[in-house]
Amino acid sequence: MRPDRVNYFIGNDPARWRTELPTYGRLVWEGVYAGIDFVVESRPEGLTYRFELTPGADANAIRVRWEGATAVRAVHGGAALRIETGLGALGESGLRCVEPRARPGLDDERSVACRYALAGAREVGFALGARDGERPLVIDPVIDWSSYLGGAGEDQGYGIAVDAGGDAYLTGYTYSTDFPTTGGFDTTLAGSDTFVTKVNVAGASIAWSSYLGGAGSDSGRGIAVDGGGNAFVTGQTSSADFPTTGGFDTTLGG
Repeated sequence: MRPDRVNYFIGNDPARWRTELPTYGRLVWEGVYAGIDFVVESRPEGLTYRFELTPGADANAIRVRWEGATAVRAVHGGAALRIETGLGALGESGLRCVEPRARPGLDDERSVACRYALAGAREVGFALGARDGERPLVIDPVIDWSSYLGGAGEDQGYGIAVDAGGDAYLTGYTYSTDFPTTGGFDTTLAGSDTFVTKVNVAGASIAWSSYLGGAGSDSGRGIAVDGGGNAFVTGQTSSADFPTTGGFDTTLGG
């Protein structure tokens, strides 16, 4: 249990109000399937879930369904999911399956080959490799990669979009003269600039990165990407010399 408390004041009927509710960092639903617990936990990377299986429990029984999704696809050989919704696509990646140590101080943690396996239009299970029947098993979709992006100054991210290949497009603002602008349209900082950066699907390299702005203060607040990999950025500017080539309005008016 955490020290935080939560209050809900719903409507004008005090009978529906709830106050001083406790909060938790970890919730466990025991026995969602025979010998299988479902765990939801708050971690530094965000809210995560996993399945914890006792020795011999049948992982084939597990099904995960996304209500409201229009389609669910396994990608990258089953290592990740792409979940299509009416408001855009969601992703789940970094699937990890391990058998913890069987006895304290003995035996190392052992990885088990696993992948997402489609079981319906919006439903998946898990296909596993060889297991040790005497060990428990943890099926844990985790964060795929994480990285710093910035320079020696102040940097702030505000928007992200993902293309069909899983590459990430990010925008925000930066005061860093050494922000990584490899292959960028503009590689020189002027004041505080918007940045627009494309990072490959594995998070291991930058495809291109650019400043976007003028001599004033500029900040990217949202980004989208089309099927051709073109990025569309919106935000705010106080720069009279913001690059407005071919624009409907090329004169700053406050």
